[in-house]
Amino acid sequence: MTWLAKILTARVILMAVVWMGFTVSVGVAQTRPTEWTNEQALTKRVSDADRIRAQNAKKIADLDAIINASDIRAIELAASLQVTLEELRSVRKRSNELDDDMLPLLHLEESMLPLLRAATKELRGTASRRR
Repeated sequence: MTWLAKILTARVILMAVVWMGFTVSVGVAQTRPTEWTNEQALTKRVSDADRIRAQNAKKIADLDAIINASDIRAIELAASLQVTLEELRSVRKRSNELDDDMLPLLHLEESMLPLLRAATKELRGTASRRR
């Protein structure tokens, strides 16, 4: 190879290295703002997630308090229901006892009804004879 070809080859290689350096620096310059933007977006998403997590923790605590209060209210209502049911049982028992006590009286009334009718007829007959 002649000395002119060697000089031109060296110049082409040198220009290729310079061109490659410019290309790499432009590529790096273009990706850094994108990386910065992505990093900012990621930081914002993380902070939003932390804020939402804190809000959800507060809501969970509120719901937990409501559930505990509802449990207490449910226990009170269950106790009230038990008292009411016990009172209903006692009233039904007393009513059945009164019904049972009344049955002999009804049978007595049914057996006495013909006698009462006969006595009423007799009294009407006597009253009409007196007139």
